[in-house]
Amino acid sequence: VEGNSNEEFKKILTPVAQEFEWKFMFALGDIGYQDTTDQLKKIGLPELPIPSIVVYYQNDSTIIYPEKIITQGKLREFLKDILRGKHISKDRRPKEDKFEKLFPGVEKIEHYRLPSMMNDKQCVVAIFYRSSKATPRNLALGKKMAEIVEVVKPLGEDVKVVLMDLTYQKLPGNVKLTKSLPVMAVFPANHAEKGTLSELNRDFTPENMLSFVKEFRT
Repeated sequence: VEGNSNEEFKKILTPVAQEFEWKFMFALGDIGYQDTTDQLKKIGLPELPIPSIVVYYQNDSTIIYPEKIITQGKLREFLKDILRGKHISKDRRPKEDKFEKLFPGVEKIEHYRLPSMMNDKQCVVAIFYRSSKATPRNLALGKKMAEIVEVVKPLGEDVKVVLMDLTYQKLPGNVKLTKSLPVMAVFPANHAEKGTLSELNRDFTPENMLSFVKEFRT
């Protein structure tokens, strides 16, 4: 944008930003300021009409909104297409997720869904990892975690097991990890909404996992 002349554009952007707030970080840049112009040059953007929408992905893909006319409907579809990988060149799309294959039947989620899963009724067991770091060591840890996951599946609806790939996304602000990835963490049901978690040690076994989760599921 430039100056205060784009109030209509802000009216279009604001509802969409609220809808996608856990998927994208939104910011307004005033092209009239020199530092903003310099930043655009640094990431290789061409001269753009004002207003314009640019998505800068964590994997260094720069995606420019292709339409001359910006509407809420078209903007929503544009952002949904990015999440589906439509506007990202094939060489920059995430490669095969070898880590995910270790956990058949376990749901893989985006970071924005984790806060809604944290509640007083359900214990959440989350495996945090980076698919881009599928080293033999990390895959071996993943196999151990997969064995541990199998023992909590019979607990049913009291426990939810999820995977989260942190290659191209960050954790919600209220979730803090202290150990290096991959990490298996348990969010206790009785105060999970606060982001409280227990990170499991690498020497954890399937034998002591069941009693541990049972303790924190109510």
